[in-house]
Amino acid sequence: MKKKGLVEQVVLGKVKDKDFTVNDLPANRFQLFRFLMRNKLRQLYCNHLLSALFFIPLLAWAVLCISYTDLTFGDGTALEQLTRLPYYTAVVYGTAIPLWMLAFWGLSGGMFVTRKLCWGEPVVLRKDFKKGMKQSGGQFVFIGFITGILWLIVAFSSKWLALYAMQYGASILTSVGMGCLVIVALVLTGVTMFALSMASLYNVSLGRLYINSFKLYFATFLKSSGIVILSVLLPLVLLLVPLVLTQLIAYCLFVVVQIGWMMLLFTLCSHSAFDKFINSKDYPDFYGKGLRYGKMDKAEAVETVVEQPTNQPFEQQEVEDGFERPSGND
Repeated sequence: MKKKGLVEQVVLGKVKDKDFTVNDLPANRFQLFRFLMRNKLRQLYCNHLLSALFFIPLLAWAVLCISYTDLTFGDGTALEQLTRLPYYTAVVYGTAIPLWMLAFWGLSGGMFVTRKLCWGEPVVLRKDFKKGMKQSGGQFVFIGFITGILWLIVAFSSKWLALYAMQYGASILTSVGMGCLVIVALVLTGVTMFALSMASLYNVSLGRLYINSFKLYFATFLKSSGIVILSVLLPLVLLLVPLVLTQLIAYCLFVVVQIGWMMLLFTLCSHSAFDKFINSKDYPDFYGKGLRYGKMDKAEAVETVVEQPTNQPFEQQEVEDGFERPSGND
C-alpha cells in the first residue's frame, strides 16, 4: 500500500484498518465532545456559520445601539438618566425582540444538525438545516420571543439598580438586587438551554416545554449551571467591560465561533439529562444514542471514523435520516 504524503494525510485523515464498531464509540459525552472536535469540526463549524447568519441582524443592532447608549447615559445626573431609561429600553431592547425571533428561527436548524452530529448520523448540511427549521422553527421563534422579553426585563432592571445606586448610594438592598438578577439570568439561560434542545427533539406543547425545562434544569443544577457559564463566559466578560472595543470583540466572537460552541455544549448537556429522566423510560431508541451504551443502527456501525471522498454526484451522497418526531410526551 502506497504511503500517503503529509498533505494527503491532512486532507483525508488517517484511515483505520478496521470498520467503525460500537466499541469504538465514545463512552460518555466528554469523550463524545473530544471525538466531535477531532472528526466533525468542519461540519460543526459550517453549521455554526449557517446559524450565525440569522444572528447577524440582532448583533448588528446591538453594535448600532452602542453610540445611542453613550448618548443617553453620557451626560446628566443619575436621576436624569433614570427618567430616560424606559424610553431607551423600549428603543434598544423592545425593537430587538423580532430580531431575537429571527435568530432563534435559524437556531432551530443549527440545533437539529448539531443533534444529528452528536448522534453519529450522516448530515447533509443545507438539507438537514432546512428540515430542522421546518420541524421545530415555530417553537424556536416563540422561545426567541420569550427570550427577547426576558432580556429586556433583566437589562432594564440591572441598569435601573446601577443608576439608583449612583443617585442614592449603594446599599445592601441594591447589592442583593444585583445578585438576584445574576441568579435569574443564569436560571433563564439554563431553562432556555433545555427548552431549545427539547423543542428540537420532542413533540411537546409550549407550556409543557417550559415546565419540563425548569424541572430538568434544577434536577441538574450544578452541572447545567457550569455548562451555561462555560458557554457564555468569555463574551459576557467582554460585554461587561465599559469599552467599545471589548464590546465589538464580544459581538465578533458570536459571529466567529460562539453560537456553534453554545449549540454543542447545550446539546451535550441537555441530552445527558434527557437520557436520565426521559429517554431511559419513554424513548429507549434515543437513550445514549451516539455513545457506546446507546442504540446504534447496523448501517451506522460500518461507517469509518473519517469520511472518504467519493466520485458520486452530490445528490447521490445525500442521506435522508429516518428520524420522526415522537408523539407528545406531556
